[in-house]
Amino acid sequence: MKSGKEITIFRRERINLRLMIFLIALLSGFFWNQKMFGQPITSDQIMYDATAQNVISGDGFTYRGRDAGVEPFYPLFLAGVYKVFGHNYDMVRTVQVFLFAFSAIFIFSIAEKLFGGKIAAYSALAVALFPGLAIEAGNVTTEILFTFLLVISVFAFYKAFLTDNN
Repeated sequence: MKSGKEITIFRRERINLRLMIFLIALLSGFFWNQKMFGQPITSDQIMYDATAQNVISGDGFTYRGRDAGVEPFYPLFLAGVYKVFGHNYDMVRTVQVFLFAFSAIFIFSIAEKLFGGKIAAYSALAVALFPGLAIEAGNVTTEILFTFLLVISVFAFYKAFLTDNN
């Protein structure tokens, strides 16, 4: 059985590892998106942006005067970011880079419970350094928010499963 001091050191190492993964994911997100900051939006991003602005102005989920036909959560997310930071695409990108980094941390937590610390570290680093996902944080699109919500849902379901079985 581990002593109290050994458990404290083990917890501190896990916290330090999580912090390091979080920082690596943040750096990766900002690195892969450095050219996106200050850029205008295009294609679907315009529809999400306009829908969010219409939500804020009280016109509902509309785009060009008609029903936007998009799932409501991402425009609500954008509306929330716009309400807090103003209509600023770079703030949306920044918030999404943070969601990307938090996704890596939750993936670490899930993998640690299922496979142990070594696999968890490799899994989280693979996510944190994967340019395909990091680049999505620079787009005003649903992918990063969906990924984050999916990962925390899996985490929550797994925690609930463990609670029910104990």
